[in-house]
Formats: sequence, C-alpha cells, structure tokens
Amino acid sequence: MRIILMFLIITCGLIAEMSANYLRERLPNLHICPRSQLQTCLPQSLDSMRPYLAQGVRRLGIPSFEPYYMEFYKITSRNRFIPLLKFRDTFVNGISNFTISNVKIANRKEYIQFFAHFPFVNVSTKLDGYSSLTIPFLKSSRYDINSNFSDVTADITIRGTKFEYEEDKEQYFSVDNVTVVFRNIGEMTTKKKQRGTPAYLTQVVNDYLLREWEALRSELNYRLEEVAAEIIQTVSSRIYTNFPLNMLMTR
Repeated sequence: MRIILMFLIITCGLIAEMSANYLRERLPNLHICPRSQLQTCLPQSLDSMRPYLAQGVRRLGIPSFEPYYMEFYKITSRNRFIPLLKFRDTFVNGISNFTISNVKIANRKEYIQFFAHFPFVNVSTKLDGYSSLTIPFLKSSRYDINSNFSDVTADITIRGTKFEYEEDKEQYFSVDNVTVVFRNIGEMTTKKKQRGTPAYLTQVVNDYLLREWEALRSELNYRLEEVAAEIIQTVSSRIYTNFPLNMLMTR
C-alpha cells in the first residue's frame, strides 16, 4: 500500500517530505497532500502540476509537453498501391490540460487507475502517401491534417515495482508500464488540405484515403493514447530517478 501511495504522490505531483527548500526551489507552486488525504486531495495537486507539464522542469530533466512534438511516425498498409504512409512534424496541444476522477488504489498490486478528462486536444501533422507504382516508392501525395478532439475521457493505469540501489541502500520505484485508453470522445473533427499537383499517382492516394479515412482516424486516436502514456511515464520516471522513496513520503 505504501508503494502505491508513493507512486501517486510522485506521478501526480504529490511530492512529500523532501527538503522543504529543495522542493520549493524546483516546484514552488506544487500543492502537497498528506498521506491520509491522498485521494481527496489528488485533483487539486494535479491541477497545480499542470504548469510544470506544459513548461517542463529543467532541473529534474522533465521536458515541456506543450506542445508535444513527434518528428516521424509511419504506417504500413496492406493496400498494394499505397503500401506506406508517413506522419511527420506532428504537434499535439492540450495534452497537459486535464482533470482526474475515480481514483482507485490497489492494496497489494503495485498499480493505480484513474479517469482523466481532457477538454480539448489538437493534433496537427503532415501526411505523405507513397505509391508502389514506381521503384523505389515515390511520394505521390502530401496532406496537411488538423484534428480537434473535445471532451475526451481516458482510463489510465500505471504499474511499477519497488527496487533498491546497492550504492545507497535506498528504495526507489520503477515505472514499468503506463496504459491510456480513450473511453469516450465527445467530438472529433478533422480537416485535410492537399499539397502538390494532382496527377494519376495523387489520385491513387486520394481514392485510398477516401476508403480508409476512418481507419486512419482510429490510428491517430491510438497514437494519441501512446503520447499520453509516454508523458505520464516520462514525468514519473524522471522524478523517481532523482529521489528515493523515503524522501517522498508525507507523514
């Protein structure tokens, strides 16, 4: 139970008894909760952590997540004419703006679950389609894509294990796995803007996108779930790398 409480404290920004000066210097606006009030205090503490997620904490090695940037992401397709699609220069805005509810803490298993609500998330990316009508594959079409997600509810599960460093004999917590599953999306709108000169290769891609657009939208949703999981795991891992558990427990 203590490990789960510690995990909540760190991952959700509820950092307890470090040196008071040390804590204020790095996270001056963080709202700290006593162990006995952890679940009721958790939403307020998360709210105080949002600016740090958006701006980053350089001294703790936490990067800025507003916007979150992905340089490259590719999808292989079963379509024999368009076997490869590449997303590049992808920006995600709004992922650090959330509220949580329905927190569940496992008594024996080292994991927690909670719901997170994201009022608005924007994803902008460039999509390149590659045609197999030429060897090597030729970039046949390019699109600028902008998607807006509103009222997104996600089910988040965080799992980890306790371990001890031989050097200092202190106990730490390893974040082993984070999963994020979107349970509900109030509304999703997507705009596509084609770049390039229409030609027979471009038309092949256009026909494919017309048939498979819903599948591509699902792929964007899945990738957004991965982004949220990466953010949670990065933040919690950075903090656990720097501080042992006995520095992070509120008495």
